[in-house]
Amino acid sequence: MPAYVLRFWESEFPQLKPNKGGTGQRLYRRRDVEHALHIKRLLYEEGYTIPGARQVLKEQLKQKLPELPFAPPEMGSLQADMRVQKIRKQLHEILNMLSTPAPVTQLSASRFRPRPKTESKSGSERGLF
Repeated sequence: MPAYVLRFWESEFPQLKPNKGGTGQRLYRRRDVEHALHIKRLLYEEGYTIPGARQVLKEQLKQKLPELPFAPPEMGSLQADMRVQKIRKQLHEILNMLSTPAPVTQLSASRFRPRPKTESKSGSERGLF
């Protein structure tokens, strides 16, 4: 597929957004390649016009259910829900641990006590020279 076709599709299909590196070179991720191949199939094999393909992609996006993170596709929805709830519970426990102030121990409290004042000695008496 020629580069100018991809550039045109990028302007016509919001789903096709490759990242650009520091030099401006386009970096296509797997998702971008899959979108480009899907657009190619809609246009060349199924005969859609660009506005028609755009509409099909928009409808497919509406119908697609959000995927749960950390849930493999073979996992049933009940198992996935239980796993998400377990992760949520663990995250709340971590949040509670981080939110609770640490107990002040005798050792840590002594670090913050002011030192007793001593008589000031000259530099030579303190052993600086």
